[in-house]
Amino acid sequence: MVFQDNNTIDGQNELPRARIFEALSSVFKNFFNFSGRARRSEYWSIVFFIPVVIGLAFIPYIGQVFPLFFFILTLSVTTRRLHDIGKSGWWVLMFTLVPLLALSLFFVSIGISASIIPTEGMVTGKEQNKFMEDLFFVISLFTISVLAMVATIGVIWFSNKGDTGPNIYGPDPRQPIL
Repeated sequence: MVFQDNNTIDGQNELPRARIFEALSSVFKNFFNFSGRARRSEYWSIVFFIPVVIGLAFIPYIGQVFPLFFFILTLSVTTRRLHDIGKSGWWVLMFTLVPLLALSLFFVSIGISASIIPTEGMVTGKEQNKFMEDLFFVISLFTISVLAMVATIGVIWFSNKGDTGPNIYGPDPRQPIL
């Protein structure tokens, strides 16, 4: 791959970077589109749109529907962004299910750890309680490290420039359609 200037790769003109509103417009136009590719600007526009989503969650009626709407939108753009870097859309499960399971395990272990208080008449030693507390602490640390690892992989993958030219998932979204 030979870089000649900002908008040229291997002698082909590249579209200029999409501005935030252009990127958001493209994301909303492809709301239910899980095929094809998405530019970095589309993916990151949705990530930076999250504070708006959080704000909308507090509005009656809208706050009940909008999270599902936003979840589907995020799955769609994440799948297309994975396609742009040459990865299967099924990797989206790593960025949704793994954090969900890790957070669930984290909160369950914290809750169980906090509830280990011997009651009257219970014959348990301090060593047994200490062991259980330590076990749930280790589980909590493990889940936090899994979340950090998934987040790091996501930042690296989604920040990389997509494949140059067409790949098995479709044409390069940075190239003009002739």
